[in-house]
Amino acid sequence: MQRDFAGVAAGLEKRFRYDIVDKLDPRTGLSAMMRTTAFPASIIAQMMARGDVLERGATPQEKAIDPDKFVAELDRRNSKIRISEP
Repeated sequence: MQRDFAGVAAGLEKRFRYDIVDKLDPRTGLSAMMRTTAFPASIIAQMMARGDVLERGATPQEKAIDPDKFVAELDRRNSKIRISEP
């Protein structure tokens, strides 16, 4: 899965590409599609249950949660995010 982002940091326009790299987990039998679909939803639900969500209501995920915590949780599940410049 690949996403491109653009924004301003320290007064400079920045562009990044995030790639989620995942594969079949032979131990559990979970496919990459199953993992990249279910893990983010599960992580956010757990963050909500712990009170880690920063916003309430219909808010985009990237504004409602701490991205560093989210990425750490993906990493803990062996789903890696690669960051590059497009």
